[in-house]
Amino acid sequence: MNNVLNDVWYASSENMMYVKTELCKDFVMPIKTNRKIALSKKDKLNSKYVTVSMLEFKKNDKQEIYLDGVSFPLVLLKQVFINEDGSQGVLHLVSSDLTQ
Repeated sequence: MNNVLNDVWYASSENMMYVKTELCKDFVMPIKTNRKIALSKKDKLNSKYVTVSMLEFKKNDKQEIYLDGVSFPLVLLKQVFINEDGSQGVLHLVSSDLTQ
């Protein structure tokens, strides 16, 4: 695996573009639920965005999306896990590797 992994604090559109276009590597990054995404290339071209929080994703669902500020498609995955204290945690991960 030749992916770049990082924390949500570094998951900016600029960093995604840099990793993919300048470093020529794929990435996996968590994103916040207020990020704007398009559900198709046509939606992106028409600036029709929704936030991640508006999606009705189930655990381990994945979907190809277009993130505002990123010129290539991404895969969005919702990961649900149980914390040590019994509470539920949720991560929304994006990857530039569309085969994941």
